[in-house]
Amino acid sequence: MIASRALTVVRWPLMIATWVAWGLAIGLVTAVTLPIAFGMHPLTVLTGSMRPGIQPGDMVVDQPIPASDIRVGDIVTFQDPHENRTITHRVRRIEISDGQARVITRGDANDTVEKWQIPVTGKVGRVEYMVPKIGFPVTWSHTRNGRLAMVSLPALLLTISALMRIWRSEDDDDELDGMEVPHGSEA
Repeated sequence: MIASRALTVVRWPLMIATWVAWGLAIGLVTAVTLPIAFGMHPLTVLTGSMRPGIQPGDMVVDQPIPASDIRVGDIVTFQDPHENRTITHRVRRIEISDGQARVITRGDANDTVEKWQIPVTGKVGRVEYMVPKIGFPVTWSHTRNGRLAMVSLPALLLTISALMRIWRSEDDDDELDGMEVPHGSEA
């Protein structure tokens, strides 16, 4: 009887936690895979250079566009010409000549600009939309510990749910043992 009450107290929070975990997992998978299906590229913003509009941990989703389609005010993602890193900053100026797009970008929170160029036929990622704070969990899910957690957490929740069903059925059996059951009936 005490076990039955304990299970009743724990059951609702456990069910809510299970649904929240499933919802987060499905949301994470959808946020990462759906844009890819449409040719877009999700990226996690790691620095505060685009504050206040884009914060560290936000995920931006880029649509590849030809360099000739870049416009002043666009937020674009490009390879840093001096280092092996990807930068997402706002276009301040663009000049197209001799088959090259010469671009000046700057982060909204930065004082310095980047000057880079790309062939007009080259591709650049233009930020189509941003999903707040989902970037860090997505990035973490690609690590060894993240993949382990994404497998073991649902398995743990399913195990707990199965154990609760087993215990509940044992409690039902105990209650039936104390009841009188008629052994026969006359017609």
